[in-house]
Amino acid sequence: MYKCYKSITTALLEIGTSTKNSKEEQLEAKQLSQKLKSLEMTLMICFWNEILIKFQDISKILQGENVDLDQTVNLYEMLESCLMSLRNEEQFSTFESKAKSMCGSQHYKKDTQRKRKLKLPYGESEKEHTEFNRRKSFITNNYYSSIDTLKSHLA
Repeated sequence: MYKCYKSITTALLEIGTSTKNSKEEQLEAKQLSQKLKSLEMTLMICFWNEILIKFQDISKILQGENVDLDQTVNLYEMLESCLMSLRNEEQFSTFESKAKSMCGSQHYKKDTQRKRKLKLPYGESEKEHTEFNRRKSFITNNYYSSIDTLKSHLA
């Protein structure tokens, strides 16, 4: 997906504008193209590309004939430390800049939408609620949680 991102988005655009395809196919292609071109989706494509490459490299080594238990433990620990090295805002910024250059979008979806009014229970005020910007929310709810879930599955 990462390597063929431009080709895929171009193909979807062609399908979406081609009169050879049915209206349903055109609509579906346009919707997929819009989702792929969103900063959030492109960022996750960049992130998962990096993760999957590391997992594939370790997997190839583990499938070798001469791998013993000590090496296996060391490889798993190395994989865990690689995951934890990605769990910071600096690394996230690297993925974010790659994604921005790939998709051309500079804004998160929530930043371009109107702000929704909170429905607060009786007795609560807006001062008691913390609302993150979309970037911070994405880091916390998607990026860090993906890394934490992978790390917990390795343990």
